Amino acid sequence: MRWPEDHRAFIRTLTPADQVKSVRLLGVGEVPFEQSYGALIVSLSDKRPTPYVNCLAIELNS
Repeated sequence: MRWPEDHRAFIRTLTPADQVKSVRLLGVGEVPFEQSYGALIVSLSDKRPTPYVNCLAIELNS
């Protein structure tokens, strides 16, 4: 739950069949991401939107 020092969040719970359409950091908006081999890598901003727990909204293609 800690904000990553390198400003990248790695999500490895997706399957290769899960194709991500968009990723939003709640309180900020859309954030850049890349997806390969089922892993999702999200680039986060230098500044956290809140000092508390932050949340990513991941939208998958249907």
